[in-house]
Amino acid sequence: MGALILSFRVAAGTLILLTAFQLIRSSQNRRFNISYLMLASGMLIYLFTPYFFHWRGAEFSLPLPLPVGILIDALASSTPAIFAVFTVIVFQDRLPPRAMILAAVAMMALDMIGFSCEAGACGPFSPLTTHSWAWFLSGPFPHLLRVGFIILSIVWTLDGWTSDLLESRRRFRAVFLAIQGVLIVTVVVLENFIPASVIAPETSLLFNSVLICLAAALLAAFFLQTNTEVTEQLTQSKLVSPPADTPSDHITNNNAPRSAELLTLQRLFDEERIYCQSDLTIGKLAATMKLPEYKLRTLVNTELGYRNFNELLNLYRISEAANRLADTKTKPLPVLTIALDVGYRSLSTFNKAFKERHGLTPSEYRKQHTH
Repeated sequence: MGALILSFRVAAGTLILLTAFQLIRSSQNRRFNISYLMLASGMLIYLFTPYFFHWRGAEFSLPLPLPVGILIDALASSTPAIFAVFTVIVFQDRLPPRAMILAAVAMMALDMIGFSCEAGACGPFSPLTTHSWAWFLSGPFPHLLRVGFIILSIVWTLDGWTSDLLESRRRFRAVFLAIQGVLIVTVVVLENFIPASVIAPETSLLFNSVLICLAAALLAAFFLQTNTEVTEQLTQSKLVSPPADTPSDHITNNNAPRSAELLTLQRLFDEERIYCQSDLTIGKLAATMKLPEYKLRTLVNTELGYRNFNELLNLYRISEAANRLADTKTKPLPVLTIALDVGYRSLSTFNKAFKERHGLTPSEYRKQHTH
C-alpha cells in the first residue's frame, strides 16, 4: 500500500509543479504568481511531510534534525491559512487583512510548540505542559484556527461570485470550491477528527493521497487546458477605479464611438439613478437593458475596466452620498438616511465602502466639508 500512496502523491506533486510552471509562463501578475507559488509550496510540503517522519503508511523516512522536522510539520499544517490568503488575493482583489496574517503566524508558532512537546523537546515551555490552558493552546486551538481559515477561504470564494465580471474567474471559483471540499475532508476530518481506531492510518493516508491528487488534477485541468487569454484575464492586476467625484465622466471619458448599450447604461445610471435600487444585481440590470447577462458583464469589464459589478455601483453610490454629505442643505439628514437613499442596505456596509474610497467615515467627511 505504501507504494500506491507514494505514486498518488508523486502524481499530485507533478501536476502542481506543471500548473505552477504554466501560470508563471503566461501570467504577468506578480502578486498572483507569488500567491499561487505559496499555495503550490504549501501543498507540496503537505504531500511529502509523511516521508520526513516515521509515520505508518509511508515507505521511507528522511533523517532530519528535529528543529527542521518541526518547522516542516508546522508549514504543512499551515496549508488552510495559505488557501485563505490565496482566496482573498485572487477573488477579493486585495491583500489579506493584518489580523489574518497574525493569526496564521500564531497558528504556526503554536503548532511548533505542540510538535516540540510531542517529541519531548519542549525546552523552556516544559513547565507549562502541566496547565490545561497550555495544552489547549498547543493542541485543539491550532485545529480550530485551521477550521476558521477554511471557513474564511470558502466565504471569500463565494463572496462576490454573482457580481464578478470575469467569466474565467467565475469558473475558477467553482473549481476552487471543489478543491476546498477536498481540503476539508483531508485536513480537517481525516487528520483531526477521525481516530485511528475507526480508520487505519494506512487507509487514511491512501484516501488522503487520492483526494489531494484529485485536487491537483482539478487545478491542472483548469489552467493547462484553458487558453492563454483566459489565464491572462484571471490573473490580470486589479484595475484602478476612476475618481469618486466623476462617475458619469468615466462612462464617456474616451473619444471612441459609444455603443448603444453604453449609452443606455449611462442613461440608466445618470438620469434614472438605477444604482439607488438596493437589490440591483448584474442580472437585473441586464434584464432592464434587454441584454444577455454575459454581454453586459463583458461590456462593464472591457469598456469600463471593472472586474466586479459592485465597484461600479459603489462609485455612483458613494459619489452621490459624498455630494449630499457636503451639502449644507442636507446636513440635518442622518447618515443612515443618505446611505439607504443611495442604495445601501446597512450603515456598516456604507461606512466601509465610503472610507475605502475617501479615507474618512461619512460623519468625518460631512464635518470636514460643511465647516
